[in-house]
Amino acid sequence: MPLTPGTSLGPYQITASIGAGGMGEVYRARDTQLNRDVAIKVLPELFAQDAERLARFTREAQTLASLNHPHIAQIFGLAEGALVMELVEGDDLSVLIARGPMPLADALPIARQIADALEAAHEQGIIHRDLKPANVKVRPDGTVKVLDFGLAKALSPEGSFANDPVTGRFTNRPYIENSPTITSPATQMGMIIGTAAYMAPEQAKGRAVDRRADIWAFGVVLYEMLTGGRAFKGDDISDVLAAVLKTEPDWTALPAGTPPSVRRLLRRCLEKDPRKRLSAIGDARLELDDVGADPASREAGHDVPAPRRQAAVIALAAISAILVLLSGYLAWRQSGPNAAASSVRFAVQPPAGLDLQLSDWPVVVLSPDGSRLLITAANSAGQDHIYLRPLDSVEMKVIDGTKGGFNPFFSTDGKWMAFTADQKLKMLPVTGGQPQILTDADWGGGTWGPDGTIVYTKHYTSGLWKVPAAAGGKPEKLTDPDTAAGELGHWWPQFLPDGKHVVFTSFSTPVEKSRVMVYAMATGTQRVLVEGANFPRVLASGHLLYARANGIAGVPFDLGRAEITGPETPVLDGVSTYFTNGLAQLAVADNGTMAFVPEKEGRVNSEVVWLDRKGTMTPAIPAERRITDMKLSPDGRRVALTIDNENRDVWVYEFARGIFGRVTAGPASEFNPRWMPDGLRLLFASERPVFQIFMKPPIGTAPDEPVVTENVDTVPMAVSPDGKYLVHTMSNPSMQTDVWIRPLDGQGKARALLASKYDEADAALSPDGTWIAYTSDESGRPEAYIQAFPEPAERWQVSTNGAVGLRWGRDGKELFYATGEPERLMAVPLAFGTGGSISSGKPVVVYEGRFLDYDTAPGGRLLLMLRDPKAPAPSIHVVLNWFEALKGKFASR
Repeated sequence: MPLTPGTSLGPYQITASIGAGGMGEVYRARDTQLNRDVAIKVLPELFAQDAERLARFTREAQTLASLNHPHIAQIFGLAEGALVMELVEGDDLSVLIARGPMPLADALPIARQIADALEAAHEQGIIHRDLKPANVKVRPDGTVKVLDFGLAKALSPEGSFANDPVTGRFTNRPYIENSPTITSPATQMGMIIGTAAYMAPEQAKGRAVDRRADIWAFGVVLYEMLTGGRAFKGDDISDVLAAVLKTEPDWTALPAGTPPSVRRLLRRCLEKDPRKRLSAIGDARLELDDVGADPASREAGHDVPAPRRQAAVIALAAISAILVLLSGYLAWRQSGPNAAASSVRFAVQPPAGLDLQLSDWPVVVLSPDGSRLLITAANSAGQDHIYLRPLDSVEMKVIDGTKGGFNPFFSTDGKWMAFTADQKLKMLPVTGGQPQILTDADWGGGTWGPDGTIVYTKHYTSGLWKVPAAAGGKPEKLTDPDTAAGELGHWWPQFLPDGKHVVFTSFSTPVEKSRVMVYAMATGTQRVLVEGANFPRVLASGHLLYARANGIAGVPFDLGRAEITGPETPVLDGVSTYFTNGLAQLAVADNGTMAFVPEKEGRVNSEVVWLDRKGTMTPAIPAERRITDMKLSPDGRRVALTIDNENRDVWVYEFARGIFGRVTAGPASEFNPRWMPDGLRLLFASERPVFQIFMKPPIGTAPDEPVVTENVDTVPMAVSPDGKYLVHTMSNPSMQTDVWIRPLDGQGKARALLASKYDEADAALSPDGTWIAYTSDESGRPEAYIQAFPEPAERWQVSTNGAVGLRWGRDGKELFYATGEPERLMAVPLAFGTGGSISSGKPVVVYEGRFLDYDTAPGGRLLLMLRDPKAPAPSIHVVLNWFEALKGKFASR
């Protein structure tokens, strides 16, 4: 029933009608509580009278309300069966297209913003399903807002029956979901044709859709903007759908000046087989970014590789064939050093069972001559090794003596390598052997100078140190972080070719305050080169590259004077970065060979499942986000999660409603949430610049309440059941980890509960709060121990083969822990005797295989976090002769 101006829906007063469609009637309204104008979408009467459908719509709308993006119209709430949304002024895109073909300079920024909106929604598992020009608003300032995200699904009836709009046969597929605005042909033919014209073939057939349906619709919308006409035409819905299923767009209708890359993008978006279609809308955004930045340079072939467009890993046989060609190419290049050559690109896929760990350390390093790769990967048991992969071979071999190794780097002649393992900096021949210990180091990140000096980072809060590679010996400190100025540590050093200067990252939090510095070995002086940048790489081509929040940038660089000589230019985006530590998965050799890990391949979602004691798994949380750690609420109905997007933030997931809610959203990196016993507040670690502990409610916008603000790393571990004590870890001055106890009621002082020259960590309290379990590495590896709490007494060791990640069973009769080789989740039965004694039974295997985190749940179940099994394994992309493309980038400035 139409609403008239002056009608009220709760606090919203209708002021005017905006329009109507298959999804409902839309009105302009005034929010009388917040004094703002909003849009009100009143559902069709068909939906409003169906209680089951209305309830489902409400659940879906709550999920859609979590979308918060500058190019997505926000959903504010529900009011008497109507949807309250952000009011977006301006014309919708169909009005602009009706005026005729849009110039490329106007169309591409609009398309780029649409792609940006779709990418944000897809990352949260939300598909639009009804993207069309009428659902895209363009404000007078050029800002794009995409409307009606996911409403097709929200309004669809579960298990509804309909006639197949293509075949006419009776089916049980929910066509309101898959064909969202197909309603009455007699009354809304124009709208029907418009919607059908943007439906992907699989959507038109009534099949289940995924994000690739949105990519198809995006391609249709972009085609229409550039041509002013429909990609798929017809006199009625049947003709339109037949065109979608059987015909190709008229590619000759595209303007003559359409860049080849845009034509390729359109063809990839409009592949009828979704398996051949562009798989991620972010790839389209990158294409448009490149064209918009410099279409002439790009179309001339002077661009750098966009790694997200490497859609498939080259099969082993194909790699072999390419390498044969590369061998000939290399021989030809050596015979003609002055001859120009174009870039050659291929992918290196680690063998099955190996996993690239992309968050903490560089996983790929190139030898100075560009002929070999060092790759750090974890095997099926979760143990890191360093592997050697010559570029003229398809075989990747583990280097003997590198077990547990990470952060490798080559000597200048490429014959030796150094790496960190067992809290030591070690070196050995690249061919493998018995490693030689150089000095203590548990962070790594080093560089080997031409005179044999190694400069490295000793610990993550240390400055730079140096040690001679020939004999090791006593290290010498070079720099100290200025903690008063916010410096956390000096990381990722690299020698300049002269061996007289070292560039490095002065890392700070937030990461935007980090700087690229240069250190003079002779004078001990340092100076700033670039503000707001990380991970500097000096190239033999005379350039300095570094990571920024939006990609890899660079400047011309005088290698002799260690000075910047020209303006910055964007060089490469789509590289896997981890701004918690300033890392970019990028390596460049002296001969111009470049290797990187694409960002999309590096950001793998997590699958969270319920695991019962019979080994049966059932899904718990959709694999839509990159979850890194989790903690169940005391009642088991919610779970606090750390989600790693561009930054680590704490979220809460509610199992019953399937809804994510954000808890933290600041610039700091936040993780390791722990519930208060009442379930009303969360403790978490926040990097400011060291890890400190804060508390806040799991919902709402309450400010962070500081709990532990010492100037050393502290991470929450557990809260006693009565809420009186917080147990947390703290780094001591010797950089070991201790376990502390801190009263939360303000009565008494914090004190070290477990402190020694060894690392004590992974503290967990028993359900009744009378016992504490923890790990100590005093035996040479972490093992699990139990003792009384809060006053320590005799302790008992309950593991024998290593232990990390301790969790108590909810009944207090078992202790769970993880082991490394093989990777297993173990449970130890416990019995408590008189006089405070404990006896433990034989550990049993609960789960064998790789997992990321876990927690115990009521009823004996476990919540287990796995890497998304459907996610492709990250690969390493290699580009030969990349300097040619790089020079083109700077020549175009």
